[in-house]
Amino acid sequence: MWTCVKAIQNFKTMFKAVIVIQSFFRGWIARKDACARRNQIVEIQRYCRGWLVKRNFLFQRDAIIKIQSVSRSLKCQKTLNCQKDAALEIQRFIRGHLTRNRILGSASNLRAADTGSCTSRPVGLRCFQLEAFMSAIVKLQRWWKGLLLLKRRIRSAILIQSCTRGWIARRKAIVETHCINVIEALKSQEYAALELQRYIRGHLTRNLLLGSASKLRAVAARCISKPTGCSSFQLELFLLQVVKLQRWWKNLMLHNLMTKSAIIIQSHIRGWIARRKTIVYKHYIIVIQSHWKGYVARKQSTKKLMDLRSRLQESSKNIDDSKRLINRLLAALSLLLNMKSLSDILHTCSTLDLATGHSQRCCEELVAAGAIDTLLRLIQTISRSIPDQEVLKHVLSTLRNLARYPHLLEVLIQRHNSIQTIVLELLRNKEEGFFIASELLKKICSTHKGVDAILKSPALLKRLRSLVEELTRKTTYQKRNVRGPTPSSAVIVRENTDRRLKEATEILKLLIHP
Repeated sequence: MWTCVKAIQNFKTMFKAVIVIQSFFRGWIARKDACARRNQIVEIQRYCRGWLVKRNFLFQRDAIIKIQSVSRSLKCQKTLNCQKDAALEIQRFIRGHLTRNRILGSASNLRAADTGSCTSRPVGLRCFQLEAFMSAIVKLQRWWKGLLLLKRRIRSAILIQSCTRGWIARRKAIVETHCINVIEALKSQEYAALELQRYIRGHLTRNLLLGSASKLRAVAARCISKPTGCSSFQLELFLLQVVKLQRWWKNLMLHNLMTKSAIIIQSHIRGWIARRKTIVYKHYIIVIQSHWKGYVARKQSTKKLMDLRSRLQESSKNIDDSKRLINRLLAALSLLLNMKSLSDILHTCSTLDLATGHSQRCCEELVAAGAIDTLLRLIQTISRSIPDQEVLKHVLSTLRNLARYPHLLEVLIQRHNSIQTIVLELLRNKEEGFFIASELLKKICSTHKGVDAILKSPALLKRLRSLVEELTRKTTYQKRNVRGPTPSSAVIVRENTDRRLKEATEILKLLIHP
């Protein structure tokens, strides 16, 4: 027996050793293959880099060759043009030299043949041709000199005319400037004289009025018996006319001001009426367009609606009671606590959340079937893992949907440990579940029964206050430590903390000031 056990142990040891050796051997082979592949990759990369460098070098060489060929061709073309111009210049000088030699040779022959007879020798014909040629040259020179003289005269005449026109224009401008200055001086003198006359008339009128007023006071009792009453009467007439003029001027200014005000008011009223009409017309246009779009949409979707209606009617006729949504929800609710698969629980809770969010009847039937107790027990059995937190969000959302209706909210408040469970989930969660629980608590605190139920437990109220204090400290700390540009994650955390603090503060205010 002992030998068998020892043999088995040796076999196990050898088996493990073989496995270790095989693993090391396989690792060595794998590392060898990896090194070989890495060397091959490095070799391929080296060849690729060499090919790219060679390709760039060839491109640069071709570009340099093209640039050199173009520059050489330009240099050759320039040299050829210079040589061509030099050859033309040399040919011109040679032709001129040959022509001058020919002409000078003819002239020497003419001088040598002056003593002989032109008719008896053939040189006379040559002399005649030379004279004709020389006369033609003289005529050409005279014509060219005359042409140059004509051009010079025309240019001189143009210069003289331009200078004369400039002098006339400058003289005219000087005369006009002098006239303008004289007119401005006369106007300024006239304006100064008018100003002086106005001041003098005003001074004389003021002296006249003041002197007449003093005389009027001195002879107030004897204005009829003495001739001074005549001056006081004239003064009264003058003052009356002045008062009438002032009243007329004030009435005119008031009339102009009222007219301007009326025009401004009318323009504003017309603008307001036009804007109102535009708004009304725009509203009519929008209504007509919406009706027309609805008519077109209904016209296009009539067949689809008829098909859908017929399918719904057929399905409602053929459906069993067990397949109806409310019955399936009730069956799923009864099996919710007995389910072992987390995916089935998550699917059932999401279905309950969706159904209660769209149907009041589903909410009432589920509450009548004991959904609140089931969901509260499910909350107590949920752990802190991520999948369980997804289930918790759907459960809290379902309770929030049930709490939308007042009679169902009272049932939720009356359930044992319901408020305590919701408050504890509010305190535990920091993500989306916190906000769902806060909305549910705000709906509970909107009723007197919910507030009384929370106030009966001082521990819950104390924990809510400590939560508000903790969030306040966190917010202050995060705002104090902001230095420079903050990353997006820090901004999201700060916004989440601010939002949680706001929700917790609102719940505490509802509890303290119901």
